[in-house]
Amino acid sequence: MTSQPIHQNSDTANCVPSNTPKAVPPRKARKEKRTRTAFSETQLKMLSDHFVINQNPVGGALHQLAKDTELEQKTVKIWFKNRRAAWRRQNPGL
Repeated sequence: MTSQPIHQNSDTANCVPSNTPKAVPPRKARKEKRTRTAFSETQLKMLSDHFVINQNPVGGALHQLAKDTELEQKTVKIWFKNRRAAWRRQNPGL
């Protein structure tokens, strides 16, 4: 009589008891918070004066305004976006 090898079901061979805590996947690294831009009075005056003329500057006008205020173009673009939102809140229905 030959001994036959015992075959284990591969599904149960590496089982972990259900009361064992499961591994939690690592969290994604968070981006560092961007520091809030502090605008000078001169910068605010330039931005506000331009807002009266054009509420949505694009291209060259946005680039020139960023250069004149010594701010990043992205910062100027976001300032106008926020200013338009504030204007809409102050002037509903217009």
